[in-house]
Amino acid sequence: MPERFPDRAKWSFSSGWVVALESQMARSDFYDRLLQTSGHSELRSALAGSLLADMEPAGGDLKGAERDIAGFYRRLMREIRDKSPYADVGDLLLMERELRSFRNHVKRNYLDVPASEPASEFSDEVRDALWNGQGVGAPEILRFVAERTRQYGGDDADVAAFDAAFDSAMLAALRNAAAGTANSFIAGYWDRYDTVKGVEFLWRARALDMPDALRATLIDERVERDFLRELDERPGEEWTEALNAQLPGLGLDRPDGDRQNAVQHLRSFASAADRWLMEYARAAKLTAFGPERVFGALLGLRSEAYNMRVAIVGRANGIAGELLGRHLRAGYM
Repeated sequence: MPERFPDRAKWSFSSGWVVALESQMARSDFYDRLLQTSGHSELRSALAGSLLADMEPAGGDLKGAERDIAGFYRRLMREIRDKSPYADVGDLLLMERELRSFRNHVKRNYLDVPASEPASEFSDEVRDALWNGQGVGAPEILRFVAERTRQYGGDDADVAAFDAAFDSAMLAALRNAAAGTANSFIAGYWDRYDTVKGVEFLWRARALDMPDALRATLIDERVERDFLRELDERPGEEWTEALNAQLPGLGLDRPDGDRQNAVQHLRSFASAADRWLMEYARAAKLTAFGPERVFGALLGLRSEAYNMRVAIVGRANGIAGELLGRHLRAGYM
């Protein structure tokens, strides 16, 4: 497939724009200060110099600012996407968010499971039609995920099985779309993301004793399917060594004897995988101009959006900073 991004000069404006944004993106010491704040005024002061310095939440109350923060970063990511010569660099991350909103819409309305829905570009009517196999005018990636998920139970699916089937189809669709960009850095990120999520799927499938057919699908749809099949045949105590060997730089710690149960071990893996993926994303900063630089910054903004919601809303509601700090993701800066 020919290179789709041959002219780096076309990326000079959007690349320069995200480089300027990076000066305001949060570093680790920013969160250290933010998590030590007490009260609304201290929180507002701590945001000085950040991308959210001028944000005004609805009603002026940071306790319920989660949607305001999410909306701010969503608009910023769209602006970057619109300034880029090829929109599909940003569309992948925006579509991932759209798919998660669609997943929660189905859970709320068809599986009777309480789930918050991020804002969507599509109406409830369009999403209902998608789930019922009638979304003719919807993007192909949405139709693909809906169809693949319905193959594993539809409205009668167990919630855990539904989540696994939906997320598996979503990852496969995003990975295939990334390959279509013909950019090795972007495709490489989604391949890595697909693999670590595949490990999480397999971990949960074993813990929840999911049906063999679904479990096989969770493996077969992954880019590293042979490794996952091999991993599935190993006892759990051998997974750490196997994962560190397969994913150089992962740095997953061995479980601490019997004191770390399977759930804690999975959390340790998710944290290590998050750091591993962000380390890959940071390599984009070695490229002065190009889709890599823009895509890396978008990944950084996605992580920052999550961290800001956790830290700001958590502290505004009186949750201990030490507890919140354990849930923050790796930062880009």
